[in-house]
Amino acid sequence: MVLNCDEQPGIFAVDPYIAESNPKSIACLPVLFQGISLGVLYFENNFIAGAFADNRIERLKVLSSQVACAKKFQSYLEKDYEKTEGYLIEPLTERELEVLHLISEGMSNKEIADRLIITVNTVKTYIKNIYEKLGVNRRVQVVTRAKELNLLQ
Repeated sequence: MVLNCDEQPGIFAVDPYIAESNPKSIACLPVLFQGISLGVLYFENNFIAGAFADNRIERLKVLSSQVACAKKFQSYLEKDYEKTEGYLIEPLTERELEVLHLISEGMSNKEIADRLIITVNTVKTYIKNIYEKLGVNRRVQVVTRAKELNLLQ
């Protein structure tokens, strides 16, 4: 949205911020990543009306898409950072902790299922969830990672 306040005040004329700051031009663009809204870029010019011409808006749209990519990348890095710095994105459930302890004792899926009186497929589901939450993909890594996070002694 582009607003040249002298030419088209419309509904924004009664906005307290607009009334007080009296900008000459405003540009407001969504920050979208794959169609998902991540925020808004807001620009205002207090010197000249019509500051946000079509060619400038195109540049701002490019900037908006770059901000969206940077924001998404930042989110990805923060998740990765949390995994590597001793934090879990989502805590393990009580049952997942039980399965984790039995894995650390070297039990097979069948032995874990027998001990907890559940099916082998249920054990596999718990193990899959544990792998995701700890950011690993093998049993050996699970035990090492769990020790790093003080989930196992």
